Amino acid sequence: MNTLVLETSQTPQHRFAIRRLHAAQPLSWLRSGFDDLIAAPVIGLLYGVAVAALALLLVSLTVGLNRFYGQS
Repeated sequence: MNTLVLETSQTPQHRFAIRRLHAAQPLSWLRSGFDDLIAAPVIGLLYGVAVAALALLLVSLTVGLNRFYGQS
């Protein structure tokens, strides 16, 4: 197996701007999400049920197959 070693001079250099947010900005995002839920409640609730069902499926498979990390 060949191993490729990159030096720091070979790695791409990226600069990302970090935008500042107001402390209340996440509240406006929650408000927008709630407005979407009110506008289309069936779609929003079906989506939530689907996500919860997939999470439950993953947890039950993990427990059923005894694949939790840290267990002996």
